[in-house]
Amino acid sequence: MNPLTRHTPSNARALPSKAHIALLLFGICISACAKETPQSLAEHLASAYKAGDLNAAMAVFDLRDAPAEVQSMAVGTLSDCFGEFTCTVAAVGLNDEFKQDMAKISANPDLEFAVPPLGLIEVKGYAPIKPGAKPEMTLTMPYGSVDGKYKIISEHNTMLL
Repeated sequence: MNPLTRHTPSNARALPSKAHIALLLFGICISACAKETPQSLAEHLASAYKAGDLNAAMAVFDLRDAPAEVQSMAVGTLSDCFGEFTCTVAAVGLNDEFKQDMAKISANPDLEFAVPPLGLIEVKGYAPIKPGAKPEMTLTMPYGSVDGKYKIISEHNTMLL
């Protein structure tokens, strides 16, 4: 027997150590216990803007069946925040203006949201050369729960489906 080789009984390899079990349970809890919030949606979008990561930014949108102008607006905002502006992102409640817009959408039988809006994501774009200035761009977009995750959503035209 080689003196540098550690001898362990064969059944010792079959059983995981307490440290391995604890690490496994911690990993399961982190993935299962990490609750997504509207604020985490805003933080994800802000991080994507900062990193210039188009794929990560587009991942927060649910644009299935969204009108072309909404899809164009989403991509345009990404372009603005990747280049021209320094953008901040925040999750806010549904404001009166949006509630009025919702009433108009509800009154139109050709428009609907696939999931109900729960709040708004507010994106403000600031010119980088003017620290402390008022935002030059402000955009609010509704978010809702899509397949158990918060996503930025849009109304769609039911006549086209």
